[in-house]
Amino acid sequence: MASVSTKSAGLLGALAAAGAVVTALVVGGRPPPPAPPPPPEEVQPSTPLTLEESDIEGDFELVDPDVIPTAGLEGVVTTLSDLPLPLTQRTLRYVDHFGASEKGRKTFSERYRKASRFREHLEQKLHDLDFPEDVMWLAAIESGFNPQATSPAGAAGLFQFMPETAERFGLSVSSVMDERRSITKSADAAFAYLGFLYDTYQSWDLALAAYNCGEGRLADALAKARAALGRAEEDPVAFHELAELRLLPRETMNFVPQIHAFAIVVHNRELLGLDDIEPLPLMRFAEIAVPAGTRLAPIARAADISIATLREYNPDLLTDRLPAGQGDYLVNIPADSLEQTLAALPALVARDGAHTSPPDREPARVASVSNAEIAPVAPNAQKRAPSVPDGSAPDGKGTAPVPSADVRPKVTLLPAPLRPGTFMTESGVFIELERAESADVEISARVDLLDPTKARAPLGQTFRLEPRTVKLPELDKGLSSLSRDLSKLLREDAAPKLRVHLAGRRDKFYDRTGFEDMFRDLSDRAFAKGHPMKGALLVGPTEPADDMFLEPEPTWALDTTVRIRGAVDLEEHAESIQAAFADPFAPARLPALAPAAHAVVGDGDRHLLVGWVAPPVAKKKEAAFHLAFMIACHNKVGRLHRALRHEASIAARANCSLELAPQAAVGWVLASPAAPHTVAEAEKAVDDAITKLLKDGPSDAEVSVARERLRVELAREKELATIRGLPKSLVSARNTRLLEDMKHVSRTEVVSALKVLFSSEHKIVVAGG
Repeated sequence: MASVSTKSAGLLGALAAAGAVVTALVVGGRPPPPAPPPPPEEVQPSTPLTLEESDIEGDFELVDPDVIPTAGLEGVVTTLSDLPLPLTQRTLRYVDHFGASEKGRKTFSERYRKASRFREHLEQKLHDLDFPEDVMWLAAIESGFNPQATSPAGAAGLFQFMPETAERFGLSVSSVMDERRSITKSADAAFAYLGFLYDTYQSWDLALAAYNCGEGRLADALAKARAALGRAEEDPVAFHELAELRLLPRETMNFVPQIHAFAIVVHNRELLGLDDIEPLPLMRFAEIAVPAGTRLAPIARAADISIATLREYNPDLLTDRLPAGQGDYLVNIPADSLEQTLAALPALVARDGAHTSPPDREPARVASVSNAEIAPVAPNAQKRAPSVPDGSAPDGKGTAPVPSADVRPKVTLLPAPLRPGTFMTESGVFIELERAESADVEISARVDLLDPTKARAPLGQTFRLEPRTVKLPELDKGLSSLSRDLSKLLREDAAPKLRVHLAGRRDKFYDRTGFEDMFRDLSDRAFAKGHPMKGALLVGPTEPADDMFLEPEPTWALDTTVRIRGAVDLEEHAESIQAAFADPFAPARLPALAPAAHAVVGDGDRHLLVGWVAPPVAKKKEAAFHLAFMIACHNKVGRLHRALRHEASIAARANCSLELAPQAAVGWVLASPAAPHTVAEAEKAVDDAITKLLKDGPSDAEVSVARERLRVELAREKELATIRGLPKSLVSARNTRLLEDMKHVSRTEVVSALKVLFSSEHKIVVAGG
């Protein structure tokens, strides 16, 4: 990434209030003409941060942080920053530059002031990731906190992504949208990239260096340094050693000390006379899920803000409307405009659509999420509800409408992205078709293991079912036989290999996040001896406002391809292919569920982990289970979160997740009691909340809120798919199915899902110390 000097940013807000679904009415009036999109802004980088003498002998020698030899820096405390970087002479020179020189103080003041717009959001995100919070000052050096910054090399945005790196971390770049400029999405991508680099190099200075000069350049420098220093391949090499050997680009040798120095000056502003910088108004973000293709004008009008302000919150949008496509698009608005936006937007979008879209366009629906804590929805609260909840009778207890028996959708296979001549079933199985004029059809299958933690990189292990020949009229029967053998191959060979690999990777994840002993105990009890998922390690807590739905054993990491060679009409056989491979990961028989258990790890007095084990969830019931889990465990309005945090402040933290696999479903909540409360009190609060929920069921308002929360979660998951290593095409297909199924889920089905998911007969409690 090119380092430039430029300004402003923010971050995904944590989840908050969601409004009821509103059926929009078309009303009179014609919308005003669209505001013309702004011309492309080319913000040239300011003068690079340089020192008068850029290279001095011994500049990268390490300095004792307790003994500052530089005149003018007496009293400066260099250990206040949480960036664990060794102190060098060059770092001190940049401290002197930012803290003492006229030019440097002006640069520092400008960038520190611009950071105040969204510093709170970046720090919260870094805190959730367990990263040093001073990592945020990377943006001070990269872009000067300007999301519109553009370097001559083509890097853009707050974190200066080049197009290829942006694509790698899920940021779309096109003529209508440049997500490198997004305040929230670019921060997510940058921190995901830094997390990957830190996991690779186990050093923050090397991670920052790789961020600037690229992994290939750093790998080459490390290899040359080991040769020059006579070290073995596995021996570490420090950043200051690379710099002393002049093996890094000059920009990178300055980049890391600049970030460290900026952080040191931040923590010594009073001493250096920089504590009178007036902050800019804080940008507080709320996110709403809006249908793709919606114009910006009705969104701005609903929020009672100008289109210019809407663009300031969404600098990635380059035209007068949201990008076209399926599903919803997440839009940032000021947090204090959330409620009025939810109330006004559906009707405004419908009115706008009446003049700009076909008359049969589906009425607008919006969902919300914000960074503000909100008052919880009481179980029996009265709420302005839609005329009829989706798929339910007015009391929320009816059954979904049944489509006419003679209306049957056509079954098709979709082309697989980036795989010419290949198609994809709804379950994610790839179908390769090679046409050949023959009375016989050759069918075979292979499974390639992919690494879900490294952008689906191949692990180099392949499992095969050798080709078999069937007559064309017997193709459907042959595919069914192949499917049975494929399921066995997946369960008994491929999945266990992936499981071993994931367990090793997750060990490293837990080294950083903690709680491994507790989650390993829960995993061992949930997947006991004889269970087809024996050895799987549950994912554990990641971010409080993220990853509501996880996969302990992601099926998409088992890249499964069926090859068909012959005179086969794919359209004619699409339905039988979909049916044969509808669920190749389903177990041959349902495994026995884990019995209730109570365990203690360590002293057992600091953390509480409660898990519930349930049978695997059929696809047609997934939407009901997601809604049930959100009602119980959503980290803002879920019953458990309210019981642990909102109502009694029993817990300082509470994470929840539903982990789905073809062989099991596991829901869990992790709580850390806040003094003077105890683990026993936290466990009682969890039990009481679940008992009451199962007894009374959710209110209609809770079901309505859960529907909208799920829409937001699915929109977020689609946008962050690449960052999390998920294949975007599969995420989009699954989310489309869930959104459609959700329309027909009744309150009764949600209650049934709650009873299955939170059965006390299969509750596992682990207390950790």
